[in-house]
Amino acid sequence: MNKIKDILYDKNDILVALLIVAIAALVIYTRIEVIMDYPQIQAAAAESSSQAETKDKTSAQKNEQDAAGENESDKTVASEKQVNGTDSESAEQTNAPSGIVSINIPSGSTLDSIAQQLLDNGLISDKTAFINHMVGLGLDTKVKCGTFQIPGGSSTDEIAAILTK
Repeated sequence: MNKIKDILYDKNDILVALLIVAIAALVIYTRIEVIMDYPQIQAAAAESSSQAETKDKTSAQKNEQDAAGENESDKTVASEKQVNGTDSESAEQTNAPSGIVSINIPSGSTLDSIAQQLLDNGLISDKTAFINHMVGLGLDTKVKCGTFQIPGGSSTDEIAAILTK
């Protein structure tokens, strides 16, 4: 009787170990695409953040040069345009709203419908680029539902941070 008990106990340990290995293999098998895409996602995120930094630096340098090279007559003309509302260059340059835009994301919304809302409100210019950016950062499944206040002219990273808080 003791021998039978020992055999059952020994086999039970082996069965539990095999069950654990089988579960681990199943998890790896079902998530292998995500696991293999992870380095590319991280590289894309690093590249987009470095591009954003480069763009910010370039804009800052251009603004400094513009400010240094502007003379008094240019300042007067620019201020008259702003007062009269005839500054068509700045209106054409950005379609983004100047104030804060309220976006309501219902529970169960897809990233596609969220991107469409952002596009309709002028917060993004390219729906597909926004979706790819969110997927690249791994934030496509982390978007929260609710009402969000998004400042006009926000970058894609800023919008992503607001929607995932």
